[in-house]
Amino acid sequence: MQKTIFDKSNPFPKSDTPRIHPALCGRRRHSDSRATTAGAHHLSAKAHTPPPHSPTCYPEVSARFRFMPARVSEAIVLQTYPLKESDLVVSFLARDLGKLRGVAKRARRPKSVFGSGLERLSQVRMSYFQNPARELVNLDSCELIHSHFGLLGNYSAAVALDYLAEISEQLLPPAEPNERYFRLLLAVLEHMRSDDPGIPF
Repeated sequence: MQKTIFDKSNPFPKSDTPRIHPALCGRRRHSDSRATTAGAHHLSAKAHTPPPHSPTCYPEVSARFRFMPARVSEAIVLQTYPLKESDLVVSFLARDLGKLRGVAKRARRPKSVFGSGLERLSQVRMSYFQNPARELVNLDSCELIHSHFGLLGNYSAAVALDYLAEISEQLLPPAEPNERYFRLLLAVLEHMRSDDPGIPF
Protein backbone atom coordinates (compact mmCIF):
# COMPACT_ATOMS: atom_id res chain seq x y z
CA MET A 1 0.00 0.00 0.00
CA GLN A 2 1.38 3.41 -1.03
CA LYS A 3 2.26 5.70 1.90
CA THR A 4 1.49 9.39 1.57
CA ILE A 5 3.66 12.05 3.30
CA PHE A 6 2.30 15.55 4.05
CA ASP A 7 4.58 18.55 4.20
CA LYS A 8 3.39 21.83 5.61
CA SER A 9 5.54 23.92 3.29
CA ASN A 10 4.28 22.01 0.24
CA PRO A 11 0.50 21.54 -0.09
CA PHE A 12 0.98 18.70 -2.60
CA PRO A 13 1.38 15.21 -1.14
CA LYS A 14 4.60 13.29 -1.60
CA SER A 15 4.92 9.58 -2.19
CA ASP A 16 7.63 7.06 -1.19
CA THR A 17 7.76 5.87 -4.84
CA PRO A 18 10.43 7.85 -6.72
CA ARG A 19 9.18 9.86 -9.65
CA ILE A 20 11.00 10.07 -13.01
CA HIS A 21 10.93 13.07 -15.29
CA PRO A 22 8.73 12.49 -18.37
CA ALA A 23 11.63 13.24 -20.72
CA LEU A 24 13.73 10.61 -18.98
CA CYS A 25 10.88 8.16 -19.24
CA GLY A 26 10.81 8.62 -22.99
CA ARG A 27 14.56 8.05 -23.24
CA ARG A 28 14.33 4.97 -21.10
CA ARG A 29 11.51 3.53 -23.18
CA HIS A 30 13.44 4.27 -26.37
CA SER A 31 16.62 2.58 -25.06
CA ASP A 32 14.63 -0.42 -23.84
CA SER A 33 12.99 -0.80 -27.26
CA ARG A 34 16.36 -0.55 -29.00
CA ALA A 35 17.84 -3.20 -26.69
CA THR A 36 14.86 -5.46 -27.31
CA THR A 37 15.10 -5.01 -31.08
CA ALA A 38 18.87 -5.65 -31.07
CA GLY A 39 18.39 -8.77 -29.00
CA ALA A 40 15.70 -10.02 -31.35
CA HIS A 41 17.95 -9.42 -34.36
CA HIS A 42 20.84 -11.20 -32.64
CA LEU A 43 18.70 -14.22 -31.82
CA SER A 44 17.26 -14.27 -35.32
CA ALA A 45 20.70 -14.11 -36.94
CA LYS A 46 22.00 -16.77 -34.58
CA ALA A 47 19.07 -19.02 -35.35
CA HIS A 48 19.60 -18.69 -39.13
CA THR A 49 23.42 -18.91 -39.13
CA PRO A 50 24.49 -22.36 -40.40
CA PRO A 51 27.21 -24.30 -38.59
CA PRO A 52 30.79 -23.85 -39.83
CA HIS A 53 30.88 -27.33 -41.38
CA SER A 54 27.73 -26.77 -43.41
CA PRO A 55 28.37 -26.64 -47.19
CA THR A 56 26.08 -23.62 -47.50
CA CYS A 57 28.80 -21.55 -45.79
CA TYR A 58 30.88 -21.99 -48.94
CA PRO A 59 28.54 -21.42 -51.90
CA GLU A 60 31.36 -21.34 -54.43
CA VAL A 61 32.59 -24.79 -53.37
CA SER A 62 29.15 -26.39 -53.20
CA ALA A 63 28.16 -24.91 -56.56
CA ARG A 64 31.34 -26.21 -58.16
CA PHE A 65 31.05 -29.80 -57.00
CA ARG A 66 27.28 -30.16 -56.67
CA PHE A 67 26.89 -31.84 -60.08
CA MET A 68 30.44 -33.16 -60.36
CA PRO A 69 30.77 -36.61 -58.80
CA ALA A 70 34.34 -37.79 -58.22
CA ARG A 71 35.49 -40.66 -60.43
CA VAL A 72 38.61 -42.83 -60.54
CA SER A 73 39.36 -44.63 -63.80
CA GLU A 74 42.21 -46.67 -65.15
CA ALA A 75 43.39 -44.71 -68.17
CA ILE A 76 46.06 -44.26 -70.83
CA VAL A 77 47.27 -40.74 -71.57
CA LEU A 78 47.07 -40.00 -75.30
CA GLN A 79 48.06 -36.36 -75.78
CA THR A 80 48.60 -33.17 -73.79
CA TYR A 81 48.17 -29.58 -74.94
CA PRO A 82 49.42 -26.45 -73.13
CA LEU A 83 46.78 -24.16 -71.66
CA LYS A 84 47.56 -20.70 -70.26
CA GLU A 85 50.82 -20.48 -68.31
CA SER A 86 50.83 -23.57 -66.11
CA ASP A 87 47.83 -25.73 -67.10
CA LEU A 88 47.43 -28.65 -69.49
CA VAL A 89 44.55 -30.06 -71.52
CA VAL A 90 44.91 -33.84 -71.27
CA SER A 91 43.32 -36.32 -73.65
CA PHE A 92 43.13 -39.79 -72.11
CA LEU A 93 41.45 -43.11 -72.79
CA ALA A 94 39.51 -44.37 -69.77
CA ARG A 95 38.66 -48.04 -69.52
CA ASP A 96 35.07 -47.41 -68.42
CA LEU A 97 34.16 -44.16 -70.23
CA GLY A 98 36.25 -44.05 -73.40
CA LYS A 99 38.21 -41.05 -74.63
CA LEU A 100 37.87 -37.94 -72.46
CA ARG A 101 39.54 -34.57 -72.21
CA GLY A 102 40.26 -32.71 -69.00
CA VAL A 103 42.06 -29.71 -67.56
CA ALA A 104 45.00 -30.36 -65.25
CA LYS A 105 45.53 -27.24 -63.16
CA ARG A 106 49.17 -26.24 -62.51
CA ALA A 107 50.39 -29.42 -64.21
CA ARG A 108 53.34 -27.64 -65.85
CA ARG A 109 54.80 -26.42 -62.56
CA PRO A 110 57.85 -28.20 -61.11
CA LYS A 111 56.04 -29.36 -57.97
CA SER A 112 52.84 -30.49 -59.65
CA VAL A 113 50.69 -33.18 -58.03
CA PHE A 114 50.58 -34.99 -61.39
CA GLY A 115 54.33 -35.51 -61.53
CA SER A 116 55.34 -37.58 -64.57
CA GLY A 117 51.97 -39.28 -64.82
CA LEU A 118 50.85 -37.21 -67.81
CA GLU A 119 53.57 -38.41 -70.17
CA ARG A 120 52.39 -39.82 -73.49
CA LEU A 121 50.88 -43.33 -73.31
CA SER A 122 51.45 -43.61 -69.56
CA GLN A 123 49.13 -46.04 -67.84
CA VAL A 124 47.65 -44.25 -64.84
CA ARG A 125 44.81 -44.29 -62.36
CA MET A 126 43.11 -40.96 -63.03
CA SER A 127 41.00 -39.07 -60.46
CA TYR A 128 38.71 -36.41 -61.87
CA PHE A 129 35.41 -34.56 -61.48
CA GLN A 130 32.91 -34.80 -64.30
CA ASN A 131 30.17 -32.28 -65.02
CA PRO A 132 27.60 -33.56 -67.54
CA ALA A 133 27.04 -30.01 -68.78
CA ARG A 134 30.71 -29.52 -69.74
CA GLU A 135 32.90 -31.19 -72.32
CA LEU A 136 36.10 -30.98 -70.26
CA VAL A 137 36.49 -32.76 -66.95
CA ASN A 138 38.53 -31.38 -64.04
CA LEU A 139 41.53 -33.57 -63.30
CA ASP A 140 42.39 -33.88 -59.64
CA SER A 141 45.37 -36.26 -59.56
CA CYS A 142 46.79 -39.36 -61.21
CA GLU A 143 48.66 -42.39 -59.93
CA LEU A 144 51.29 -43.75 -62.30
CA ILE A 145 51.01 -47.50 -63.01
CA HIS A 146 53.39 -47.96 -65.96
CA SER A 147 55.61 -45.47 -67.73
CA HIS A 148 57.16 -45.86 -71.19
CA PHE A 149 59.89 -43.30 -70.71
CA GLY A 150 62.53 -46.03 -71.07
CA LEU A 151 61.40 -46.75 -74.64
CA LEU A 152 62.17 -43.23 -75.83
CA GLY A 153 65.85 -44.13 -76.13
CA ASN A 154 64.97 -46.43 -79.03
CA TYR A 155 64.07 -44.40 -82.11
CA SER A 156 61.85 -47.08 -83.64
CA ALA A 157 59.97 -47.56 -80.36
CA ALA A 158 59.50 -43.79 -79.98
CA VAL A 159 58.06 -43.55 -83.50
CA ALA A 160 55.73 -46.46 -82.73
CA LEU A 161 54.54 -44.74 -79.54
CA ASP A 162 53.84 -41.54 -81.48
CA TYR A 163 51.87 -43.50 -84.06
CA LEU A 164 49.76 -45.31 -81.45
CA ALA A 165 48.98 -42.08 -79.60
CA GLU A 166 48.11 -40.21 -82.80
CA ILE A 167 45.73 -42.80 -84.27
CA SER A 168 44.04 -43.27 -80.88
CA GLU A 169 43.54 -39.51 -80.54
CA GLN A 170 42.23 -39.03 -84.09
CA LEU A 171 40.08 -42.12 -84.62
CA LEU A 172 38.41 -42.79 -81.26
CA PRO A 173 35.06 -41.02 -80.72
CA PRO A 174 34.72 -39.05 -77.49
CA ALA A 175 32.95 -40.46 -74.43
CA GLU A 176 32.24 -43.88 -75.97
CA PRO A 177 33.48 -46.85 -73.90
CA ASN A 178 35.67 -49.25 -75.88
CA GLU A 179 37.25 -51.72 -73.51
CA ARG A 180 38.38 -54.03 -76.32
CA TYR A 181 40.55 -51.28 -77.83
CA PHE A 182 41.77 -50.35 -74.33
CA ARG A 183 42.92 -53.93 -73.68
CA LEU A 184 44.48 -54.12 -77.15
CA LEU A 185 46.47 -50.94 -76.54
CA LEU A 186 47.60 -52.25 -73.15
CA ALA A 187 48.75 -55.52 -74.75
CA VAL A 188 50.77 -53.68 -77.41
CA LEU A 189 52.43 -51.45 -74.81
CA GLU A 190 53.22 -54.42 -72.58
CA HIS A 191 54.76 -56.24 -75.53
CA MET A 192 56.93 -53.19 -76.27
CA ARG A 193 58.12 -53.09 -72.65
CA SER A 194 59.03 -56.78 -72.59
CA ASP A 195 62.45 -58.17 -73.39
CA ASP A 196 61.12 -60.43 -76.13
CA PRO A 197 63.74 -60.67 -78.90
CA GLY A 198 60.93 -60.90 -81.44
CA ILE A 199 60.16 -57.17 -81.10
CA PRO A 200 60.64 -55.63 -84.56
CA PHE A 201 62.59 -52.59 -83.37
